[in-house]
Amino acid sequence: MPGPRSEDAPHFSSDSINELDDFLFEFEELAKTHKVTGGDRVHAALRYADHESKQLWRTADGYDTDVSKCHWDKFKKELTDNFYASRKRKYTLRELQDITRKWRRRGFRSEADLDKYHRQFTPVSGALKKKSVISDTE
Repeated sequence: MPGPRSEDAPHFSSDSINELDDFLFEFEELAKTHKVTGGDRVHAALRYADHESKQLWRTADGYDTDVSKCHWDKFKKELTDNFYASRKRKYTLRELQDITRKWRRRGFRSEADLDKYHRQFTPVSGALKKKSVISDTE
């Protein structure tokens, strides 16, 4: 595994909690490449976190000072579901309606406008569809 300050190393900062999923993806790919598994993976992840995050992560379910008692899946779940749950964007039907109203009033003047509408509409509609708030026909 690369050193924590290496150009090739992933890094997580408590100032960037919205990037947790990206960090975990990059870290897991790196760990797979270097065949780092189990408790070693938990301890390795801490090497790439800032001081504040390390302090918090050491309290996570799945972490232990004894590497043999660490559990990566529990640790990762604690980070994503409990410690940083607020980072997950919660979309509402009202937001989707606001986007469509705004663009209906404004209209599409170019292909770039259509692209912008799509970038705004898709994450909201996808999240609402996934939660069964809206259906395919809506």
